[in-house]
Amino acid sequence: MISDQDALRIPVEAEHVWAWFWDLERGRRAGFSPEPFGYTDIEAWARLFGEELRPWEVRALMAMDESRRSEHRRLMDPAQAGQVQASDTAGMMQLMQMLSARR
Repeated sequence: MISDQDALRIPVEAEHVWAWFWDLERGRRAGFSPEPFGYTDIEAWARLFGEELRPWEVRALMAMDESRRSEHRRLMDPAQAGQVQASDTAGMMQLMQMLSARR
C-alpha cells in the first residue's frame, strides 16, 4: 500500500510519461465524455513533438488514459451523487512503478 505522501512521488523513470499524458490530455477530444486516446493520437503527438516512445511508454499512456476515463465515468454516475470522491493517485502510482520496473 502506498501512503498519501509516497503517492505524490512519481518514479524518476516515469516522470516524462506523466508530463506526456497531461500534454495529450490537453488535446483530447470530448463529447459527453472524454474520448480514448488511440494509437494514432499518440503517434501524431510523438511526431509533432519529436519524441520516440518505447512500447512500455505507450502502454503506460494507454493505461493512464483508461484510468482517467474510468474515473470520469465514476464521477458522472448518478449513484455516486452526494458522496465524497477520492482520487486514484495511489493506484496510478502503483501502475507507474510497475511499468517503470519493466523497462
